[in-house]
Amino acid sequence: MRTIHGLIVSLALVLALAGVTTANLIDNGGFEEPYTNGWNSWNEGSIIQPMDWGWAHSGTGMVGMWWDAGLWQDHTVTPGSNYALTSYAYLPSDDPAGTGVYGVVAMEWRDSGGQFISSWTSAPIDTAHYSVDQWLAITSGVQTAPAGAATLRTLVRINNDGSGAGRVYYDDVEVNGMIPEPAAGILLISGMAGIVAWRRRRNG
Repeated sequence: MRTIHGLIVSLALVLALAGVTTANLIDNGGFEEPYTNGWNSWNEGSIIQPMDWGWAHSGTGMVGMWWDAGLWQDHTVTPGSNYALTSYAYLPSDDPAGTGVYGVVAMEWRDSGGQFISSWTSAPIDTAHYSVDQWLAITSGVQTAPAGAATLRTLVRINNDGSGAGRVYYDDVEVNGMIPEPAAGILLISGMAGIVAWRRRRNG
């Protein structure tokens, strides 16, 4: 009994590990191309894309925002699959987002009609939560696409309630999808069924 149980657990673990595909869904997340490549935007007048300033997180490009602006991308997702967002943010000491102004990185799950289902949102990216003049790692941890989700919207933005000023810069945005491969699931079911049948014959 224990041997069979151990075989089932081992088979499930091996196939689960072997049957997961990880891929970055984000296009132009390092902003080495114009930010209009791969990204949608609002309030473009409050977005800049510095190149060769010498302090991008990697490469030469990044984006900066002030007032109320943002970028987003939509990607097809599979309910029940796992996704993880990482991004880097920077608050410049000469004009950091502070009281009334803050950056946000977010993941929004939407259905096939584009209707909002739920979201994960980072803590405010501002001087109340982070230090200035350094790149800050923003991470979502593993997030599971809820039932009914067809699209994941990834956003980097800045919010302003009208009472403050300041900027946030972003670089190296990634969303990695950890997606079980259908063939591995079929193999797992077949393997477990074979073990059960073998046990029945043995106990005959």
